[in-house]
Amino acid sequence: METLSEAIRRLEDVGYHEAFHATREGLLASPSGKRYAPESMVVEEVLRFEGPSDPADQSALFALRGADGVRGTWVIAFGPPTGALDAEMAHRLKRPR
Repeated sequence: METLSEAIRRLEDVGYHEAFHATREGLLASPSGKRYAPESMVVEEVLRFEGPSDPADQSALFALRGADGVRGTWVIAFGPPTGALDAEMAHRLKRPR
């Protein structure tokens, strides 16, 4: 089974070089420093992970693509520990059709 760090490395190997973080103004890409409205991002892959020793330690990994071609990953807590800002941004993401 693929771990979170293995999944991030796999995605980086195919061009997902930015790491996104939720801010009140949208998703902040690092290292470029560009900000994106979550509605402008397309979810290309979503993976869920549980901690090896605690199944309640859960996270979700999003592989995102922007209209300008930027690609990156965003990791958030999954389930009840999800912060309000992360939950709002995740809800606003564009789902592929």
